Amino acid sequence: MQPWNGGGPGQKWLVGLVAALALVTVRCAIPTNPGLPTWDIPMAMPFSEQVYDLVGLVSQEGEIDSTGSGIETFEGGQMRFVYQDSIPYQQVSENDLRFNPELEHTFITSTDTITIDPQEERQAGIGMREIVSGIPWNDGDTINLPDGDIPTDAQEVNLDELETMAVVHVVAPNGGGMDMTLFNNTNVVWDEINVTIALNEPGRPVLDEMTWTNLQPNAEEVRFADLSGDSLKANLLLIVNGSFSQQNNVQLFESHGLEFTMNILELKVDWAEAIVEKQEPQTSASRNDLNQEDWIERAVIRSGALVFEVENQTDVRDSIYVTFPNFFVAGTDDTLRSAFEVDRSENGEGAVHTEVIDLEGYALRMPLPDSDSDTQGFEARTTVVVLGSEDDQGNPRFARVAAEDSVITRFYTEEMYFERFDGLAKDISIDVDRQEQALDVFDAQPDLQTDLLNNFMIDRARFFFDMDNGFDFPMRLILNFIAENEEAGETFDTTYTIDLEASQDTFSVDDVQNLINILPNRITFTTAVRMGRDHFTQTPPFESRSLSLGDSLQGQFSVYSPFRLVINDTTAVRPAPTLMGQNFDQPIQNIRLITKVSNTVPIGGTVYLLAGSFSSLELARQELTRANIADYQIMTPLPIHAAPIDPATGRVIYAALDSTTTEIPAEAIDVFVEDDVYVRQVLVLDPTNDENGDPQTIAMYEDDAISVTILGEVTYRVNEQDEGGQ
Repeated sequence: MQPWNGGGPGQKWLVGLVAALALVTVRCAIPTNPGLPTWDIPMAMPFSEQVYDLVGLVSQEGEIDSTGSGIETFEGGQMRFVYQDSIPYQQVSENDLRFNPELEHTFITSTDTITIDPQEERQAGIGMREIVSGIPWNDGDTINLPDGDIPTDAQEVNLDELETMAVVHVVAPNGGGMDMTLFNNTNVVWDEINVTIALNEPGRPVLDEMTWTNLQPNAEEVRFADLSGDSLKANLLLIVNGSFSQQNNVQLFESHGLEFTMNILELKVDWAEAIVEKQEPQTSASRNDLNQEDWIERAVIRSGALVFEVENQTDVRDSIYVTFPNFFVAGTDDTLRSAFEVDRSENGEGAVHTEVIDLEGYALRMPLPDSDSDTQGFEARTTVVVLGSEDDQGNPRFARVAAEDSVITRFYTEEMYFERFDGLAKDISIDVDRQEQALDVFDAQPDLQTDLLNNFMIDRARFFFDMDNGFDFPMRLILNFIAENEEAGETFDTTYTIDLEASQDTFSVDDVQNLINILPNRITFTTAVRMGRDHFTQTPPFESRSLSLGDSLQGQFSVYSPFRLVINDTTAVRPAPTLMGQNFDQPIQNIRLITKVSNTVPIGGTVYLLAGSFSSLELARQELTRANIADYQIMTPLPIHAAPIDPATGRVIYAALDSTTTEIPAEAIDVFVEDDVYVRQVLVLDPTNDENGDPQTIAMYEDDAISVTILGEVTYRVNEQDEGGQ
């Protein structure tokens, strides 16, 4: 509570006093001849008429909106304090949508097995003259053959050199082989023929062996030679062992013999020096963990790039297909992909192809993790197609290839900025700049702010928030308020934490009256916004939230606090001291003050009038206090009775009336002769206890008032002078 009508009442009282004294001085001159007759003339005049009310505290129209605080009336004239401020505009910037996975990854697509399809056929044989060499015969003779074998000098059969390979190593198992066809172009029935396929080199390394039994004349049979695990070279030979039993009437022809046909089939090799044809695609894939804690389900990329480098370490040209299944052309289901050819490696130096893909307009899509311990990653796939070992003119050439030869893909992501982000952020923190607002409810009267501390109480107050909340995330709003009453040295520091649903715009906070009850002259507050998994517990299945460039938050908040007075102990209310306009001489013999009080406030108390001469207003404030009433009072204290209250309505039934008469002694009148005289009223309010002695709150209304009327009876002495007296 403050003295009703602010500093105005004291000024009215002072003006009345000075006006009355000035009037007397004008009408009565001091006599120059003391021997002349004198008269004591009594005069009655209004000394001061003062109304202590709350109407002076009520803010003018528009004042609260401009200053941020003030007092207004509501519900039939009840008064309440209003404090309002704004949470400054906060907008999502591109830095809030910055994605920097710092991802660099290398993976290798090995050549694995190489398919060689020579499509080469070689034919050779052993003539009849070589088979039957120990018996004389002429072409076309019919003879009786004894038991016999293929002579030793006829057993090795050389094959023409292969043209499509120098050497290959066939993988095992199931690496492939060759078909060997044996045509018995003789009239001999062979009991058994064994064929060994060997390399035509020292030691005769064996590749495979095969056997034919009971081979009839003109019979043709095929055997498969498995070359898995063998090294196949261009120069091959056959080692043939065969035997037959005694046979009669066998006709022999020089054009006859055993005929061998070798067909090399498709081979899978892990090393080759050969002509390499186009191969089947080889695909490698990798999942690349993202080094970031924000979970992304969908994001539209505003800027950024994906850089990859392909190094071909093979001796053949390759066609490369790179696919990133998590990147899509915005608005479509078309994945990000690139295709190109890479030249062969030469002189041990890999051929390198580098490509930068501008990701502007692409979308990134990834499944959300199943738990907090999971990580997110995106996939990359590289498909390598060996195009063959042709030279620059398109002619076949020998290439040296091995399974350990590889195509190495390296890629990394540059810093990205999103236009929009759907997912679950780990932490979004926004800290708003500190806001400060000065309050002056008591019209620059710091003594009142001190006097009413802990007495002018608000028993209920509520924050009302009206937000423009453009965030799709649940939000924790942390408001820290520091209220300061500098005159009393009191500070109240409190923090309110409010959890808001996504896009929630309005909410309120109850029981914030302690922020106001210290009667602050300044309130400082800071705002912090917290969003994300660090602040709101998430449970699977997780639900995405969106954040877009330009999303914003701003708001207004207000405190509405009805005035309800609680006085726990006698409390002095001191309007500011008032300086008298001038001093005066001694024509006044005495002054009697008649004081009448009409009280429509349900509070009792006592009114004191103090006066004294001081060199400054600050010194007058320090001295003219309740503690110094005995030294400075000039009026008999007037007890004020509380107005009775209707229990049903809580309003005053009728005004309480009190009066007193005070003779101002001569020594008190002498005070007004001095310079710089200050006058101050002190109102001491009684505790607002109920009949049981418990503290009771009293609602304050605009028309509550204590009206004080002081009439002054002044006796002035007049001397008759030669020129006549007045």
